[in-house]
Amino acid sequence: MSYYRIDRRDFAIGDIIRANAAFINNINAARTAIEDLLEMNRPEAKPNRNEIVKLFDSFSAAKKYWILDTDSKFYEVEIAEDDILHRGNYPLVESLALETDGGIRNAIALQYWNEEVAGDVDDVVVENYVNQATVIRIVCNDEEVRKNTKRAYYNQDTMKNVEILQDE
Repeated sequence: MSYYRIDRRDFAIGDIIRANAAFINNINAARTAIEDLLEMNRPEAKPNRNEIVKLFDSFSAAKKYWILDTDSKFYEVEIAEDDILHRGNYPLVESLALETDGGIRNAIALQYWNEEVAGDVDDVVVENYVNQATVIRIVCNDEEVRKNTKRAYYNQDTMKNVEILQDE
């Protein structure tokens, strides 16, 4: 089965993608607080979010996050199914930014680590933790295409004759 990786690093087909904890240095204080909360609630048997590669199992979900991440590249990768260390519902992570009650925030973090699905099934975006993945296709590494796809997604422009990434 194919998975999808959004990454700012450049990879070629056949390259191995390994963890890059450098992202933690490029996030704002609110996002750092979310990562700290998740780490505080992480069961000992689960891997640290800074020490793994996160993959989406849905093209459309990966595309949604790719268009929001400036200078990012969109890769299709493969792994062995038994390489998955954790499967988390990413909207739970996002919901932590909206919640102010500490008890509820901890409960959400525990749902995430327990691999629970919360909310509407249509809102589930699974992020899979692995140690590494192999690039099998460069879906898009063109920043202009990313920008155009974002504009089209948000209907910001009436665009003609520009390249955008279509869903598969």
